[in-house]
Amino acid sequence: MFSADLQWHIPGDPSALPWIGRRSGRGAVEAFVRDSGTLMERIRFEVHDLLASNDRAVIVGELASRITASGKLIETPFTIVLTITGNEISHFLMLEDSFAVAAAARR
Repeated sequence: MFSADLQWHIPGDPSALPWIGRRSGRGAVEAFVRDSGTLMERIRFEVHDLLASNDRAVIVGELASRITASGKLIETPFTIVLTITGNEISHFLMLEDSFAVAAAARR
């Protein structure tokens, strides 16, 4: 599903949460699943729109999560842009309210 040389990017403050920033390789996805499962509680993930072409998919929605350490709630719209190369996801870009995410991650 994900390319071995996946390019992962979630713009924002990389010191706020470990999955924010630029990463490469499938390990970025594995780390996100592992770390997000322990550092936050997923409350809501709603997909409002899905747009796709031959080599790109865009997912638009809203999410809510609670940061475990701070107890603070993040509620933000999001857009995920996936680039497909050879039937695998080669680029993952997630856009969200990075200010709200960083603020919630700080105690």
